[in-house]
Amino acid sequence: MLAWLLLAGGALGLSAAFTLSVEKIALLKDPAYVPTCSINPILSCGSVMITPQAEVFGFPNPLLGIAGFAIVTTTGAGLLAGAVPRD
Repeated sequence: MLAWLLLAGGALGLSAAFTLSVEKIALLKDPAYVPTCSINPILSCGSVMITPQAEVFGFPNPLLGIAGFAIVTTTGAGLLAGAVPRD
């Protein structure tokens, strides 16, 4: 059960992080671009993407999400394939 949860959750997070990375790149290319995750003025991710807190060490936070969720997805796939964690 845990392996399926890791695989599904990691894949969902990986796809969301990848989408946010593409949106951030589009926003960097065109400052007037409206991201697809901006639903209305209250639920707007575009206004968050342009803040200094949306970057760590000069690169966008979704890139950290791509790396982190790839690890979670790989762990879930490994457990489903029969890998056994060692002590």
